[in-house]
Amino acid sequence: MAHLEKTSILPVDVMEHILLLLQETYSGEVTLTAQDGKLIQLEYARKIRLDSWNETLSYKNSWSNEGKKLLKERIELKFSALLYGKLTITVNQGKIKQMNRLERQRFMDGDGI
Repeated sequence: MAHLEKTSILPVDVMEHILLLLQETYSGEVTLTAQDGKLIQLEYARKIRLDSWNETLSYKNSWSNEGKKLLKERIELKFSALLYGKLTITVNQGKIKQMNRLERQRFMDGDGI
């Protein structure tokens, strides 16, 4: 990564990119993958529904500064609890509808349980 300045957990430039993806999404998901408590991958899936074709193609949400700050804090909070796993942020009709956290546990002795 070019710019390694951090917020509490995620680099500032990565958080800004996440927020931009969410702002420009009418329907879809942004997924953050954690390994050893660090962000290692960012995935983005945009869905284009035919019944909302025009809204989907030109959509951009405008958040207040306070709304953006609260969203950053919520993403940081949910992601910071992951050692291994994924945080998926789901957007539907231009609104963030849910955040799902999938936590994985590793058994490091090599043989599992």
